Amino acid sequence: NRIGRMKSQEVKAPYMEEEKEWKKPPKPAHTEEEDAELLCIKADCFYFGIGEKQSYSKALELYKDAAKLKSGRAFTCIGQMYESGTGVEANLTTAFESYKNGVEYNSSTSMFALGKFYEKDMVPASEESKGINIAKDYYKMAADLKNHEAMTRLGYFYDEGKNCKQDHQKAMEYYIPAAEMG
Repeated sequence: NRIGRMKSQEVKAPYMEEEKEWKKPPKPAHTEEEDAELLCIKADCFYFGIGEKQSYSKALELYKDAAKLKSGRAFTCIGQMYESGTGVEANLTTAFESYKNGVEYNSSTSMFALGKFYEKDMVPASEESKGINIAKDYYKMAADLKNHEAMTRLGYFYDEGKNCKQDHQKAMEYYIPAAEMG
């Protein structure tokens, strides 16, 4: 019988008879991606002052730690801080570079941000400004990852014929899903 076999095999877990105490199972190891996300969440707490005293410098430090773990979200947050000058001196070149790194790690928000940089011709002097066509490429990359802001922007391009053939049907193909996403 099954119970008899279990007793005969002396299955012990996690309560050990001779020690009379519960043994905690080992904590599962986090992946690098999970560690990066945990750092970003902690950074968000400092950035917004949620459960922690608001500290942009501590938030930036944690985002940079997460960026070392290849977090696209961390690169995006760093870029946003430098673009807006939140807790740091505004530096569009640093923001641009951070967004480029975010794109490397599949951040749709970084893709959208780079699209804005190219569309508004805000690229650093060290970069060749390729303007609206590059902006459209970044918006398309972000839209493919379901970034509603990029979808809206592409819809506008087609609606107005901005550096492309005006196509209201194509515009709606971007506007509708973007609106459904909120």
